[in-house]
Amino acid sequence: MFKYTKLPANYQEISFQRIGRFGLVAFLTVHAFVLAGIFAFRYFGLATDLILVIAGAAISLEAVYLSYFAMTRVNKTIEALKEIEKGFVQFREDALETDKVHRALLYIGHQIKTIQTDLDGFKKGSTLKASGNGHYKRIHS
Repeated sequence: MFKYTKLPANYQEISFQRIGRFGLVAFLTVHAFVLAGIFAFRYFGLATDLILVIAGAAISLEAVYLSYFAMTRVNKTIEALKEIEKGFVQFREDALETDKVHRALLYIGHQIKTIQTDLDGFKKGSTLKASGNGHYKRIHS
């Protein structure tokens, strides 16, 4: 009979769900008409001072709500940026690890080339002279 719906964990999620349905533009449009409507009370015989008090209260409540909305938007953006930062840190760690593996492979390749040079020289019976970088140059005698 009743459908169970999961409630959001905090009030920020609730406010974003409500704003998400109507949007900020609709919110501002409706409140502009409400504020203009407050001044229409003058034609119904309300005193100007009372109208100004009501308008002041409405404007201050709207300012509080808009500041709350801006603050929650900033907090949500900061959380999203923290997630992006974690992704960049992970990417950098992966790049450093890849660089380590690349250097290790270069070192192993260098070692293999040195061993091959040694073996080639010994097979042909030529004399080898160290070149200073771990490789040997053949000297034909």
